[in-house]
Amino acid sequence: MQIVGRGKTPIPIEEQEIAAIQRVSSSGLSTMPWPYLQVGQVARIEEGPLQGMSGIVVRIKSGFKLVLSVQLLQRSIAVEIDRAWIRAAHPTRAEEHHRSAAELVDAATC
Repeated sequence: MQIVGRGKTPIPIEEQEIAAIQRVSSSGLSTMPWPYLQVGQVARIEEGPLQGMSGIVVRIKSGFKLVLSVQLLQRSIAVEIDRAWIRAAHPTRAEEHHRSAAELVDAATC
């Protein structure tokens, strides 16, 4: 048995990361190991069996996958998702600009 840590000092894995992996495992959706990623578009699942979870979205030939990572272990898994389930977790500058412009228009029409 191995314990995650630095040297002889154990380091706990984030509980939310473990819970996310467990939730995906029990969802019945198709999963596969995935290379650990630190950059990419972060999305939040708004619908479906994994609603409320966030991860990195990738597109492969068979469709879209949400990559969930355990940072300390530098391991990831990818779960197949429906494109309609997801929304950007952090709006891009263009989305922020569009929303700001729309809010100004709304305020002007009130």
